[in-house]
Amino acid sequence: AATGADRPPGPRDRAKQILEDSGVSGGLVVHLGCGDGRLTTALAAEDRYLVHALDSDPACVAKTRQRIRALGLTGRVSADLWSGGALPYIDSLVNLFVSEDGEAVPVAEIRRVLVPGGVAYLRQEGRWTKIVKPRSEAIDEWTHCYYDATNNAVSDDQLVAPPYHLQWKAGPRHTRSHEHASVSVVVSASGRLFSIVDEGPAASVILPSRWVPIARDAFNGVVLWKRPIPQWDAHPAGLYRGPPEIARRLVAVGDRVYVTLGTGAAVTALDAATGRTKLTYSGTEGTGEILYERGRLYLVAAGPVARRGRVSEPVVPQGSAITVLDAHSGELVWTKPDAQALSGTLAVHGDRVFYVAPQAVVCLDAKTGRPVWRTQYPTPKKRFVWRAPTLVVSDDVVLCADRRPTPPSNIDEATGRRLPQWLANAGAPCDLTAYSAKTGKKLWSALAAESYYAPPDVFVHNGLVWIGQTRARQGPDYTVARDLKTGKIKHRIQPDKAFQTTMPHHRCHRDRATARYLVTGRTGIEFIDFRTGEAFRHHWVRGVCRYGVLPSNGLVYAPPHSCAYFIEAKLTGFNALAPASPTRKLPTVIPEQGRLRRGSASVPTAGATPLDPPSSLDWPTYRHDAARTGATKSQVPARLMRLWQRELGGRLSPPVIAQGQLIVTAIDTHTVHAFDALTGRARWQFTAGGRIDSPPTL
Repeated sequence: AATGADRPPGPRDRAKQILEDSGVSGGLVVHLGCGDGRLTTALAAEDRYLVHALDSDPACVAKTRQRIRALGLTGRVSADLWSGGALPYIDSLVNLFVSEDGEAVPVAEIRRVLVPGGVAYLRQEGRWTKIVKPRSEAIDEWTHCYYDATNNAVSDDQLVAPPYHLQWKAGPRHTRSHEHASVSVVVSASGRLFSIVDEGPAASVILPSRWVPIARDAFNGVVLWKRPIPQWDAHPAGLYRGPPEIARRLVAVGDRVYVTLGTGAAVTALDAATGRTKLTYSGTEGTGEILYERGRLYLVAAGPVARRGRVSEPVVPQGSAITVLDAHSGELVWTKPDAQALSGTLAVHGDRVFYVAPQAVVCLDAKTGRPVWRTQYPTPKKRFVWRAPTLVVSDDVVLCADRRPTPPSNIDEATGRRLPQWLANAGAPCDLTAYSAKTGKKLWSALAAESYYAPPDVFVHNGLVWIGQTRARQGPDYTVARDLKTGKIKHRIQPDKAFQTTMPHHRCHRDRATARYLVTGRTGIEFIDFRTGEAFRHHWVRGVCRYGVLPSNGLVYAPPHSCAYFIEAKLTGFNALAPASPTRKLPTVIPEQGRLRRGSASVPTAGATPLDPPSSLDWPTYRHDAARTGATKSQVPARLMRLWQRELGGRLSPPVIAQGQLIVTAIDTHTVHAFDALTGRARWQFTAGGRIDSPPTL
């Protein structure tokens, strides 16, 4: 008999070894050649793994599905028939590919479906071979609310482009209210996507919030972990209420996530893969902003503005302390209690710290906190809670844009147009001033303007400054690019190319940019080519209020939003949008042959009793009939009583009834259930190879 030492490893041991050797800590796992399903189910070691099995043998698929049901893993694990050839996945979707037959799929095809950094384990001649897909230098992360600690919301991503198809889709499908932004911030690092989301009931915004930080795989949307937050924002919070810096309380860098787990809570470092707490930084309670640069955390204490909430009530922006900690140990590096940093303005670049204080722009030494220079800068004595200056640092130049201290008129200086009062209130004229980062000397200035209930937009791209100049973004914007050092106009875009909108106002958030495009939000999202000025418009996609969209990892992430404009065409839910695939072109003609897979029940058997056609008293399809009338001739008593009940769990489709059977689908467990309509006795069930979104039809 074999001893424990020489006994061949079982499926669990093999799965554990594969997961450990691959370093894949969660996401989508594909198992090609699932056999009896034992290794397939063992690969679903924890909830953060989603496993999809493929096999060319229908008997193996049936065995695997049976095992999945027996272990209660339906939904997290599924199995489907594979006919060979191309793998049934879009580009860059799979974290771990495990194949029992290393020759079954060409390596190039495996690399196509792997995410950047994804791993393939191939069994060849009795040995396992590991292949890692390198991360492309053409894609970029987005670690802070405005890209990084410089506040220049321009990534180096060269693959983000106008969206062509969905990469993945997730919930919530709708936000809780038009007046309540249910997503505060989205950032990305190391192939993961992190967001702060209110998962409270959408039925009524009055019901309590359920804020959670959610970690997903950035390329397939698989949920890796969640953490509850007692309170993240005031509830219920109005659409244009503060605090303006709320999106700056989440930062992701490498394998760490830095976040305040609640209003007034201390800053906590979480493991990016698991969500487990690595370190809580004592003495950081009440932090309103977090920046990370060169192994240090730069924190701003939340001032009085962060605790106010009314749109119509101006407040005096008082200052906040700046604290710098060693991110690894939590040790204090330095603190400046009297910094008076205005919300959203702190930036770090190299060995300097910059921020706007009342009536001044300030520069500190990043190592010691000692003052380097302080330059007079006029700021309003009062401002609404959503209004904040914009400060961007790039290549030894500090750019500051803020509304003028004097009350604005209704005339848009950039276009000469008179604005209606509601629009004039939504965005004031601003002055953009450039300073030397070394000395604080003024270099040049130009006209700028606030966006629609959002701070001014300022971008630095390849040494050129692009500025949002029309109030509430109601005219041609970003039509000129200025030299960063001198302010001289170096490039122009024809206004008729870059500007076109069918909306009465810009979306309620700041814009963003990548290596190739300005990504604006006039109607939906628009991609404006930096070089040519050509605009690509997508009215069916738009950003969430107060935050916008995230261009990262070669994709555009559009969180769920509450805007009702173009409601017939807009996408719902959390969408990751990909550009046109360079490897898989959409066919011009899709053949009908092979699209419908017939089961054994479709073949008549000898002696079988044919089914009667549906009765008018049945309910054989969604909303009763093909016309979706939702009406039946069946008599329903005035007094109702429960006849039977079955607990299936999770989301269910609307049921259908015909010929004495009630059939319903358990959406997330991929299963169709059939019950006796009168007794509730289970008649049969069928598990498919993926989620079943639609009600059955009989």
